[in-house]
This record gives sequence, structure tokens and C-alpha cells, in this order.
Amino acid sequence: MSLSDVLARAKHVLLDFDGPICATFRAISSAEATRELGELLARHHVQVPAYLLDAADPFALLHYVAMNAPQHSAMIEQALAALEVAGVKSAQPTPGLRDLLHALTRSGHTVTVVSNNSAAAVDSFLDAEGLRDYFHGVVARVDPDPSLLKPNPHLLLQAAAALGVPPASCALLGDSVTDVEAARCAGA
Repeated sequence: MSLSDVLARAKHVLLDFDGPICATFRAISSAEATRELGELLARHHVQVPAYLLDAADPFALLHYVAMNAPQHSAMIEQALAALEVAGVKSAQPTPGLRDLLHALTRSGHTVTVVSNNSAAAVDSFLDAEGLRDYFHGVVARVDPDPSLLKPNPHLLLQAAAALGVPPASCALLGDSVTDVEAARCAGA
């Protein structure tokens, strides 16, 4: 099935943020973000396995803390959100993004951001780039519970509910396997 076939069947487009809209960690790499989060955890006497720090995946740290030091989940989520906000300050829109948004809007599609990144980072970027008017809404990380993030369909189901439509009337445009898994689980 082609993208045009998918869009013909779905009036509502759910668009992932990191990748399809911009690169969140441009000024600071995901490796640097992971290192900073690891240092913060160490100051709170939470030992993080080296393989997690080497993985350069801040979301893996969110999962680790939720499972092994849940009392620090809110702190680490807030720190990651601050790093993401700092990261998007120098991010550029993904090439072709404005053309895509204009075409989707012109064709009568609604567009909602659905992201594992923090709502604060998404909002900051959309406002800084003057993109807010293209989007019906933003459904992104606001909770320190990483089990609610993609591939869990939670965010997609929230977006569909906010639109007042069944998930089957939505198409998720993303750039990862977790996006595909979340869309399938949601019925999008």
C-alpha cells in the first residue's frame, strides 16, 4: 500500500516528532544527554550499568529508573525534558516538512504530533519555528512512566480520543519500528 493510499483512507495524520519533524538532539547528542542523566542519577546514588550509558539512549535510562529506582522517575523525566528543550533550540525542521504540512492541510487532513519526546520540547520547537498552526494538537510525554511510550499505543489512543475519532481513521507517519508497532496495536 502506498502513502497516497494510506492517506486516502485516513483523514487524521499522527506525526512522530524526532526525525519526521526535526532532530531533537542536534546541539547535544543523545550520547551526551544519556551521560548527563547518568551523572544526575549517580549524584542521587543510583548506579546505572555501563552498557546503558554506552547505549546513548536516554529512553533506556527512563525505563531503567522506572524499574530499579522509581522514586527518581519524575526527576529523571524532568531532566530529560530540559535536555530535549535545550536540544530543539538549535534543531532545524526536517527537509520537506513545511511542504508536507502544507499538502496535508490543503488536502483536508488534520495533523497531530504523537511523540515519546516531552510535550515541552515539542511545543518549544513548534512555537520557535512558527509551525503551530499546522497542528491540531500535541500528544507527547508528560508522565514519567516510560511504559506509556511507543511502542505502547497509549499516545496514539490519546490522540484519536482528542480528535474524537476511532484510531482506524488515523495514520501514523514515523521513522522507527516502535512507531509501526504502536500504530498496529492502536488499530491505526
